[in-house]
Amino acid sequence: MELRKTLVGQLSPRMALLTLFVSLTGLLQTAAGVTSYKVQKINPAGATTSYAIGINASNNVVGNYTTSTGVVLGYKFAAGKYTIIKFPTANKFTRANGINDAGLIVGDFFGKDNFYHGFKLSAGKYTQFDISKGTASTSIFAVNNNGDFGGASAVAGPNEGFVSIGGVVSLFSGSGTDSTLVLGLNKSGESVGQYFDFSGNSHGFFARLVGYHHRNRLSRRGTDRLPGNYRRGRYHRLVHQQPRPILRIHRQCWSFHVLRFS
Repeated sequence: MELRKTLVGQLSPRMALLTLFVSLTGLLQTAAGVTSYKVQKINPAGATTSYAIGINASNNVVGNYTTSTGVVLGYKFAAGKYTIIKFPTANKFTRANGINDAGLIVGDFFGKDNFYHGFKLSAGKYTQFDISKGTASTSIFAVNNNGDFGGASAVAGPNEGFVSIGGVVSLFSGSGTDSTLVLGLNKSGESVGQYFDFSGNSHGFFARLVGYHHRNRLSRRGTDRLPGNYRRGRYHRLVHQQPRPILRIHRQCWSFHVLRFS
């Protein structure tokens, strides 16, 4: 399925960057006078390949691994023990993509309905999250210490990046319609990630909310597309997830910066 391939394949550069970051960290500490650097292998039982993706202040690590039968499972590694993370209705695919200092884990799973779905896991309880259930795939890649989170969503075309700040979800694209993924989010709601331009080249980005425009009313569905784009920034559409009969929302203005190395 092309949509599944798109959402899975575009996260691999992030894994490469994580490996590079760990390697550079060791080199920098050595240069600063550290004589040794301890590296601990994280490899759940039965894994043929494994990835460590997120870590919190308590040194709890989350990631995912693949078994010999091709099943992808998430895990948490804490105090030397592994906890397997598998969404109850997942179809052989669950990833744990982030964890905050309160122990809230976020990730995604592939369902039997052929869509990706985001999830949150706290105190052993799974909560599914969808931008538009039944019509769009959703993946969560990042979480901050406020419990806000971000990721990507797609119907049939390119992914849109999204952030959920205080229950308000806004979606945006890197430069109009390019495939965009939010991979990191801080306590101020500023996000970083990756988008692909029209030539298929990958770029990093930094985005932050810089203000509000005017109010709109949405119906009970809460997922209507707003008319037009707000040109001062890269706003595309906004979804309000709070369960009210009538939803009041704001158009948001985003400051969007492309990160390039010279």
